[in-house]
Amino acid sequence: MSDAHIFDEEFPETSPLLTAEEEEDLSFPASQPPEVSYMGQDFDVEGLVRRLDRGDIVVPSFGDVSEDIETAGFQRGFVWNRSQMDRFIESLLMGYPIPGIFLVRQGDGKMLVLDGQQRLRTLQHFYRGTFNDKTFRLSSVAERFKGLSYNELSDEMRRSIDNTFIQATIVTAKPDADNMDAIYQIFERLNSGGTQLT
Repeated sequence: MSDAHIFDEEFPETSPLLTAEEEEDLSFPASQPPEVSYMGQDFDVEGLVRRLDRGDIVVPSFGDVSEDIETAGFQRGFVWNRSQMDRFIESLLMGYPIPGIFLVRQGDGKMLVLDGQQRLRTLQHFYRGTFNDKTFRLSSVAERFKGLSYNELSDEMRRSIDNTFIQATIVTAKPDADNMDAIYQIFERLNSGGTQLT
């Protein structure tokens, strides 16, 4: 079993079950899927959180009609529980490999989160020091990390998490119907392994 598979089991972002409607959708693939261009870029964790905080990276939630977002919202809400959040932060502190994220670069340079919302929101909450109006202290982790918030990390631990690089695949697409369709298809495939999402 690969490490990536183990990570997916620890931090599930989707359900593997298919509804009848999803099965039907899969039986009718797009006749000519639109093409997109993409590139890879590494971001340090501190830089990702900074970009999230100032709105340079945006999670386009369902129903989001902001003028700053060129697509309709397609992300569901934050669903990780505290144990999943803690174990993700612990993985960073221990130097374990972290799955990459997918972003969509808009014409204005802002990037939309296509895949990786749970990880990015967890980082944002940990750096802010709060989650659900409570202090975010690690609990479901190894003894040496228990009870620590971001501000209480040792300098060595803080540098370890700040300087961890997460690989991003950045998709570039113009805001027209064909390109938006491609983005939605990529989102569906990334988040469900082919399971169509409504």
